[in-house]
Amino acid sequence: MIPGYQTIAKYHKAKDAVVIQLTNTVDFDGYQWNLSEIMYSRVVRIMNEKD
Repeated sequence: MIPGYQTIAKYHKAKDAVVIQLTNTVDFDGYQWNLSEIMYSRVVRIMNEKD
């Protein structure tokens, strides 16, 4: 939780893939982490729909 950037990287065994999200952050007040989790879950959902 350092103002400037945040990173999420998780391994998805079912797809044998790692999804990495890098996000620039400014004026961190807690909301950006929640938004990053929402964006990340959407990317994973799209990845899983491509079967």
